[in-house]
Amino acid sequence: MTAALHRETSTIPIVFMLVSDPVGAGLVAGLPRPGGNITGYSESDPALGGKWLSLLREAVPRLKRVAIMFNPDTAPGQGKFFTTSFDAAARSVAIEPIVSPVRSVRSVRFFH
Repeated sequence: MTAALHRETSTIPIVFMLVSDPVGAGLVAGLPRPGGNITGYSESDPALGGKWLSLLREAVPRLKRVAIMFNPDTAPGQGKFFTTSFDAAARSVAIEPIVSPVRSVRSVRFFH
C-alpha cells in the first residue's frame, strides 16, 4: 500500500506503519532522515540477524556453523535485510555463516 501511495504523490505527506525495510523498498532515503514526503515506523532492525546469532552462540558455545533460512520472495530486501548483520556477526566469532534462501519445504537442505 505504501509503495502504491509513493508512486502516486511526492507532495502529500504519507506516514506508514510496520514496513519491514522502508530503505530497501525505496520508500525513504534513510531511517534517521527519511527525506521526501514519507516517514513512519518499522518493526524490524537489520541488526537482528547478528543478535539472533549471538543468542544461538550463548546457547551453544561450540557452535561451528549456522544457517539462516528465509523466503527471498517475502523477506525484507530479498533476505539481505538480516543477512548482512548475520554474516558479519558469524565471521567475527569464527562461525561459518550459511545463507539459505528457501522458496518451499522441498527446497530445504539440512546440514550435518
